[in-house]
Amino acid sequence: MSDEPPRGVPEEPARPGDEGAAPPPGERDPFGQPLPPSAGQPQAEPSEPAAPGYGPGDAYAAPAAHPPPAWQPPPGPPPGQPAPAGQPPPPPPPAGYPPPTVWQPTGPARFGSYILASWGSRVAAALVDFVFIALAFVPSIALFVAHLRVAGAILLALAFIWTYVLYAPVFMMRAGRRNGQTPGKQILGIRVVRQGGERMDFGWSLLRELIVKGLLIGMIGSFFLSIPIVLDYLWPLWDEQNRALHDMIVSTRVVDA
Repeated sequence: MSDEPPRGVPEEPARPGDEGAAPPPGERDPFGQPLPPSAGQPQAEPSEPAAPGYGPGDAYAAPAAHPPPAWQPPPGPPPGQPAPAGQPPPPPPPAGYPPPTVWQPTGPARFGSYILASWGSRVAAALVDFVFIALAFVPSIALFVAHLRVAGAILLALAFIWTYVLYAPVFMMRAGRRNGQTPGKQILGIRVVRQGGERMDFGWSLLRELIVKGLLIGMIGSFFLSIPIVLDYLWPLWDEQNRALHDMIVSTRVVDA
């Protein structure tokens, strides 16, 4: 094969100074690609890339939507209080926004005009009564130990009757502000009241202390691993009116005196 140029296509003579000259703008090679600039030709500074989403041929990206700001109450008096003289009341919140909540301090639990006694004061009063009740058995035990069995047995029976039958009803049936108080409740400043407002008489106190607490919950509950007794003492911790189980049965409340 010869290296001679094809016939019929005249060669363009080289011009002085063409070496190293850049091809004219828009000139492309036989494959349709733009020709690179020749060596020695200054190149243009690259332009900064266009922002994504806004260049030629790019799809338009809409800005992210932001939620509307939460409604804030305008400056002024707190909700529920009148506005000062000469100042209009604050406008109500716009539709679709909940009204602002105002913290209200919570006080002690109440029963009518009474303040319900706390669980701790009830337990402390029961412990004080237990000490007074235990003192009734000391003479009978002393006589029994001294070999005076008859006298000791008599005193032991009297102490049992006083403890389980007479102690609470006799003290709780008193009139005035001492009504519904045992010595332990009187020291702790609490007392028992009936739900209907009636006074605590001997019969109702006997029903509460002996029949319900002593027999129903105490004696019968001992056959069930003493679980009813424990629940009776702990029930005021989660009851909304600080009631024990025996309070719920006889409709009583223990309140501050």
